[in-house]
Amino acid sequence: MEICSVCGKKSLLPEKYRDTSLCKICSMKILSPTWKSKKYLSNDEVDKQKEKVIKFANVNGFSTEVIEDIAKFFEDKKIHGLIKVFHGERGQTLTVCETYCLIDTTENFDYKETEKAYLKLMTPGKRGESSSSGMLDSVINSQTAVGILGDVVGSMIPGGRSLKKQIAQAGKNIALNAITQKLNGDNQSGTERKPIILCVHSGERLIKYNDYDIVKYIEPVGEEECGFIKLQNSKFANDSEEDVLFFFGSRSDTKKEARQLYEFIKMKINTINEELKNSTPVYEAPVVEQKAPVSSNADEILKFKQLLDLGAISQEEYDVKKKQLLGL
Repeated sequence: MEICSVCGKKSLLPEKYRDTSLCKICSMKILSPTWKSKKYLSNDEVDKQKEKVIKFANVNGFSTEVIEDIAKFFEDKKIHGLIKVFHGERGQTLTVCETYCLIDTTENFDYKETEKAYLKLMTPGKRGESSSSGMLDSVINSQTAVGILGDVVGSMIPGGRSLKKQIAQAGKNIALNAITQKLNGDNQSGTERKPIILCVHSGERLIKYNDYDIVKYIEPVGEEECGFIKLQNSKFANDSEEDVLFFFGSRSDTKKEARQLYEFIKMKINTINEELKNSTPVYEAPVVEQKAPVSSNADEILKFKQLLDLGAISQEEYDVKKKQLLGL
């Protein structure tokens, strides 16, 4: 049990705000159930919520120390350089900041349906027509697919439900890529066009703007269910596995917001590349050394996200660790 920092009564399950502990009754005085687990779309939203809560705290006679801890709790919710958090209604969240963005692909992301839509949009001259082929479900029980997937996950796997489970664990995008390449033939000529493959990384992915120089935007029209923002590095423009993709829905307000964020990302990437073009680096080694921590930090963030999903750490612990890794 802990002592409530406001009323002084013992509380079995107090709410914590930095060094402040609040019992249920005192928590209700500042309406904590309406905001303690809220996901904020911008730092402005955090500030507005903080002002409301502090107003309630003052009305109810909370001490200066308690109010300061509550204010710090909200400051910890802010993301340095945050522009907008955007839920694209397709199972992905895009967090856009000044120098980078984060794409969080949740378990609600429908890989199969999104791939169908993506292939239609990407087929030259056939937008809106059926062009999906070699889908995972069409080969899920074939011995060829079993053998190919065995190479991917490191061992032979029996067909049926066990195979589907392993595919989920290995990553549908990895399995699909391997199966597509094998079924299309390993001995393709280097001059032949590579098949378009949708590769979407599950969990959070950190994208630094200075690692990309191409930004594309496709907005859904007619009965199309989704559009996308794509980031590419021109060095790997013909390799769809290197693409970074964020999908969004077809509602008019969603499309409007997606376009605004695309314009911001495009402006940032164009500015960075213009600066790089006008500069004359003395040598290349520092550039390589700077990129290595980004990959390491991104991997660490994904590890802590997995711990969060498993319930091994709390949301607050995850948020604090993520900010540390991003240097915020």
